[in-house]
Amino acid sequence: KPPDNPPSPLPPALSPMAIPEELRRYWLPILLAAAGFLFQLLVLPKSFPPSHYDALGIPTFAPVEKVVEAYELLSREWLAETNDRSTVDIIKIRYAYELLTNPVWKRDYDLFGLDHHTDIFERVKEQYQKEHFLKIDLPLLKDSLIRKF
Repeated sequence: KPPDNPPSPLPPALSPMAIPEELRRYWLPILLAAAGFLFQLLVLPKSFPPSHYDALGIPTFAPVEKVVEAYELLSREWLAETNDRSTVDIIKIRYAYELLTNPVWKRDYDLFGLDHHTDIFERVKEQYQKEHFLKIDLPLLKDSLIRKF
């Protein structure tokens, strides 16, 4: 007489009973969720443009004292004979310094990512692109120091 339950051709570890029913049912959504999480963690942060903190080479949300310290260090490099930065890079650094040393603008930038002065930055960048950095009229954000409410 043959046995009631014939042996499974699969080893016990690979038999369908070893994989929980929920995992077999939801393997695709779990896989897609894991892929989405890894995409957000690894790919998306690299696709954003560099922040003003990156322009100064300081950590995000650094206090104003660190911003001033980083700017002074970079400005000493400008005046050195070994300056290899372009004028556009210097404008980015100066713009970041002016934005991050104003408490109201820094708060808006840190909390909401608001940068209301990009038009000024673009205009100054176009105006002084071919000039030497010492010919730049400072401060860059002087046009917007008095806001209209």
